[in-house]
Amino acid sequence: MKKIIITFVALIIGLICRAQTIDEHYYFKSLSSQNGLSQNTVSAILQDSKGFMWFGTKDGLDRYDGVSFRHFKYDRTNPRSLGNNFVTSLYEDVEGNIWVGTDVGVYIYYPEKDTFRHFVELSDKNTRIERAVAMISGDKQGRIWIASEAQNLFCYDLKEQSLRNYILTEHSLVSTNVKCLTVDNSGTIWIGFYGDGLFYSKDNLKTLHPYLSPVDNEETYNDDVVSKIVSGAYNCLYISSLKGMCPTLKAIDKAVSTRVTSIALNEQTNHKLQSLGLLTTFASISATEKQSGMEPMTSVNFYSGTDIEAICYDKLKSTRRYLIQARSLASNDIERGKCDYLIAMIDRVI
Repeated sequence: MKKIIITFVALIIGLICRAQTIDEHYYFKSLSSQNGLSQNTVSAILQDSKGFMWFGTKDGLDRYDGVSFRHFKYDRTNPRSLGNNFVTSLYEDVEGNIWVGTDVGVYIYYPEKDTFRHFVELSDKNTRIERAVAMISGDKQGRIWIASEAQNLFCYDLKEQSLRNYILTEHSLVSTNVKCLTVDNSGTIWIGFYGDGLFYSKDNLKTLHPYLSPVDNEETYNDDVVSKIVSGAYNCLYISSLKGMCPTLKAIDKAVSTRVTSIALNEQTNHKLQSLGLLTTFASISATEKQSGMEPMTSVNFYSGTDIEAICYDKLKSTRRYLIQARSLASNDIERGKCDYLIAMIDRVI
């Protein structure tokens, strides 16, 4: 009985942070090549500081204003155009410039000039970013973090205009490429790898440590591909991987019968934590497409905060019913009191 109560405490604390009474209609919109996307495989998503949505595809970069698209592609007659159409990652720096990772390096888009520049700076190890870019991220210090295939990890300091190349494969526990990275509110660097799982560093990458579960002290993401790490409120991390993801995202994944391949957190400052929304991309392919060798059809799907709340709301209702049953089976007043307390917590939300 005590184990049941403890389990519900952990569940309810997680759900109450995101749940609220549902009094809105769900909003859903799908974008594909049929209504403007350059290509159906979306590799990267970004909402910039001006509100524009950016989508990186296999055939160019698209900017969406809520009504129409503007396309950015390689133009051999224009030296200031995007240099490669296979866009793999996107990031907006503190100056409002858009960093575009491609199949062969990085380009920077300057909105005020409406031009692109090829990022060809030399690193401290006399290397340039020349391979496929898996990820571009940033931290509170204004540094730009870039993961490049077979070139490990780069860090560009905007203030110093210097580029540093970290060779993470020199660490004994790391043998694969970097897939994603984020720096949390405490300054800890979290890195997801293609196959090596999730690691963190508290000393600016002088040392790397695998993430261990506080429950069983095991490597939660051992031999896993960590595809995305998103930092949320209260120093909370949202992590998706090939083998699994956080419970809320699993619920969404099950609801659409497809696999989550990317996450973007949309947190508005005038909303509470429970108003969080997720912007995700999904990939699916039918049996006919598999047999014919067709490319998977990928579209961009928008989920409002209400969608997340609906999932949590249903779970809370189900949990409340189970707690009532557990209370009826409780053997003493202490256990019944714990059930009453948890039921009251849920009632405050629903």
